[in-house]
Amino acid sequence: MKQQKHIQTSVLRKPTRDCTVPNDSCHPIQNRLPTIRYFSNRINAYPLNELEKENEITPVANILYNIKYDVRISNDVNKEKK
Repeated sequence: MKQQKHIQTSVLRKPTRDCTVPNDSCHPIQNRLPTIRYFSNRINAYPLNELEKENEITPVANILYNIKYDVRISNDVNKEKK
């Protein structure tokens, strides 16, 4: 019987602080949306399984909440990218 060998990877992330442009700043929207794009790309850049993806989404949602972004806006940005 031939066994298939699979390589599993995971991403170790340093804790990310929420030192980005908050949503309630006076900066133009063009300067605030890259924050969301960065976090979106951070989740989608690696082939993660569902559990790892969920582990990545939860802190990102918390960061967006802390800097006063509506977490649903990240879904809109993701749709724009596709």
